[in-house]
Amino acid sequence: MIRGVSRYAVYLVEKKKFLTGVNRTGVSDDSRYLYLPGTSMATPLVAGCCVAVRECLLKNGYKDEVDSIKTPTASLIKTLIINGAVPIAGQYMADHVRKETNPHSGFGRVNVVETIAMIGPNKAFTGYGISVINEITEEPFVIQIPVPPSDNSLTLKLTMAYAHLPGASLCNDLNLVVVAGD
Repeated sequence: MIRGVSRYAVYLVEKKKFLTGVNRTGVSDDSRYLYLPGTSMATPLVAGCCVAVRECLLKNGYKDEVDSIKTPTASLIKTLIINGAVPIAGQYMADHVRKETNPHSGFGRVNVVETIAMIGPNKAFTGYGISVINEITEEPFVIQIPVPPSDNSLTLKLTMAYAHLPGASLCNDLNLVVVAGD
């Protein structure tokens, strides 16, 4: 486990790695199973989660009306997995950092059940939006999510993910503004 911020931790943050892979079961050369740590074990597990999320989106009527994209984007799947993640309490984290993204465990442990629960067709108070930002007009992209007036126990999670071409360190200068109420 990475302790504190190291060169490797900075690499993981820059590459947006946020998955745990400690003590995952793998196969050995002699057809037995063994435990291995690290992202080598987390990657196939999370790849399977991504496939399940993509399939759920397609079965529940995914459509991108702005760009006419027929299949969900990697950015959307990444965002949904981040929002469904469960915080990890670890030995290197103080109490005040357990609920937020941090350099020790990133966004937390992938929870595909929680992610898929956000996608279902009868989910009135969840949503996602996809848009292309017009660099000339800089028109804002707006998505409205209705909040039931009688339920104060709901948690609002917003995550912005986007794809950009490799190049300069800052390709997209995007801002996320949340406004409550009318």
